[in-house]
Amino acid sequence: MSDTPGKLLIAPAELSSRLSGMKAFLFDWDGVFNNGEKNIEGHSVYSETDSMGINMMRFHYHLQKKVMPVCAVISGEHNRLSYKWAQRENLHAVYAGIKHKEVALEDICKTYHLQPEEVLFVYDDVLDLSLAAKAGLRFLVHHAGNPAFESFCMRHQLADYITQQEGGQHAVREISEVVMQCSGDYDLTIRHRMEYSKEYLAFLEERNSISTPFLTYKDGAIQPHS
Repeated sequence: MSDTPGKLLIAPAELSSRLSGMKAFLFDWDGVFNNGEKNIEGHSVYSETDSMGINMMRFHYHLQKKVMPVCAVISGEHNRLSYKWAQRENLHAVYAGIKHKEVALEDICKTYHLQPEEVLFVYDDVLDLSLAAKAGLRFLVHHAGNPAFESFCMRHQLADYITQQEGGQHAVREISEVVMQCSGDYDLTIRHRMEYSKEYLAFLEERNSISTPFLTYKDGAIQPHS
């Protein structure tokens, strides 16, 4: 797929090849699902458009692989709204207050028997780079205010795709569309959801059986968030 809306920094064939080996989708929160702004209580919002994109991307994976991809949020802050959303969407985990995100990656890989190169990571800023350096695919969410940072990520090969849309402007939905189109069977996935097919219902039942732990890093270990 050469006509991606954002900047594809690797060959389309390489993107498709690497996508075939992904087993987990990890997301930063602030600046990815929103524009990074917070209210007085420290909460930041999300978009239902992005939520649908993630749901369809997970279903697309399940339709092709017959298994559920690992899906988690890793945030440097303690945003409880991200946990409420992840509970609703039945993600595998939310890691909050993780300043060195490679630690969360190590925990996910250990818990789900993954290798870092089997992880797709969506991120937007400096705090995320330790994880981006290890992940198998890196989707960088564009922000107009940090062109030097985007240039750094490109020069140091820390991003494979940079979105056209900014955080808070449905960048996550853009990524989900790119992933599904580059992996094939986009139309089939949408049609199954449109028809509420038995395949979609099987996915939904499995997805809804997932409980979402709220985790943090404290005293040298990953543990439940209080």
